Amino acid sequence: MTRRAEEKYDLAYYILKFRGYSACMIWACITSEQKGPLVILEGKVNGDVYRKQVVPVIYRFRKGIQNPILMEDGNSIYTAKDTQKLHQQYNGLHLLYMT
Repeated sequence: MTRRAEEKYDLAYYILKFRGYSACMIWACITSEQKGPLVILEGKVNGDVYRKQVVPVIYRFRKGIQNPILMEDGNSIYTAKDTQKLHQQYNGLHLLYMT
């Protein structure tokens, strides 16, 4: 990229870099008939956070839905053994992981 000398302080020519930024994860779900809840998780999201804050929301939302399928990517927080055990305890979902 090139710029003229008078454009030196024009923000259009800067690439912002964030140091010490905080992370966030947004989890949401939909069906063919309705939108589900939106869960916003701030900070580092690991398997424990996912199991405590998202998994209960999944199972509250799925009540009344026939043959529900939970489709998630292959992230380790979804595929962890503890998460799989929790899904087995709740029961009632077909799990599908996209890779």
